Amino acid sequence: MQTSFRILVTGSPTTSQAHLSAIRFIRAAVKSGHKIESAFFYQDAVYVANQFTLKPTDEAQLTKNWKRLSQEYGFELQVCVAAGNRRGVINEGEAKLNQLSASTIDAEFKVLGLGQLAASLSNATTKLIHFK
Repeated sequence: MQTSFRILVTGSPTTSQAHLSAIRFIRAAVKSGHKIESAFFYQDAVYVANQFTLKPTDEAQLTKNWKRLSQEYGFELQVCVAAGNRRGVINEGEAKLNQLSASTIDAEFKVLGLGQLAASLSNATTKLIHFK
């Protein structure tokens, strides 16, 4: 029986294994015949969506890995708008609204609110898996 999962990541991409663990879980779940609905980044996890973060080549390229995984398995990458704003990870709309010169969010990531995440969980067959 196929299960649908929504992934919640809250750990920092620089100080936590949350991102790598979530990526491994997604690969295993899809390989086992399950579906990934979305990955939602909250708290310090939103830093993974900052297009201006440059990591050394010998470190895991988490942003690229998330984007590749999203494209391969067809799920959306979502960033909490409030957590992103607090940490300078903002989309073009927020940048214009606040008279800032540029957005910082990678184009593959979509901005949503926690309420939208909660509403998406109203389906009893979808399970939320949290990586922190």
